[in-house]
Amino acid sequence: MRIWRAHQPAAAGSRPGDVVALTDEDAAHLARVLRLRTGDAVAVFDGAGSEWAGTLLEISPKRARVRIAERLGGRVDPALDVVLWQALCRAERVDWVVQKATEIGAAEVRLFAAARSEGRPPGDARLARWSRIAIEAAKQCGRRRVPAVVLADPPGRRAGRRLAVALDPRASAPPFGSALAGPPPAEAAIAVGPEGGFEDAEIERLLADGWIAAGLGPRVLRAE
Repeated sequence: MRIWRAHQPAAAGSRPGDVVALTDEDAAHLARVLRLRTGDAVAVFDGAGSEWAGTLLEISPKRARVRIAERLGGRVDPALDVVLWQALCRAERVDWVVQKATEIGAAEVRLFAAARSEGRPPGDARLARWSRIAIEAAKQCGRRRVPAVVLADPPGRRAGRRLAVALDPRASAPPFGSALAGPPPAEAAIAVGPEGGFEDAEIERLLADGWIAAGLGPRVLRAE
């Protein structure tokens, strides 16, 4: 049976026997939806790469505490950090991007305004919503690291041993696989355009900054 997982950054550095208080939202979910009881097994992860097995010491709709048993080992998150640069598009599509990028292992999601981005830049409330989506996706898929979701300037110069690939909607773009030749990179970045894709001038600027342009084939895919 799968053990329910709680996200609690304050659990960082926990040792066997420590007691960790869960968030109010998790306490309410455990008590009212899952109907867990004292003594039931749960797991706690700090969002930075560590996770612990534990048991419920106290549970109510307003308060839940977990006694830590042991730190869990094994690799869950990818060994290679991949930063997703996602051009801003419609908010409901960014919801999906953040959820799936978290599930497949992105280290960070950097949102930026591109020439064809629609609407205004997101406010604090929208960014907070996307961060919550990343947390919930990490809980569901088993990740121990929650990717940061941040508003950033457009991607700039490629640094060091970082592989940086911009998805190019033009038919002349080489296939994505060609960008993967050579020695393994220290980290990687992928830039994805908005609805309508990057403009030619944006692709040329990225190429000048050391990025590699690549395509995903002849079919037209949505931004997300």
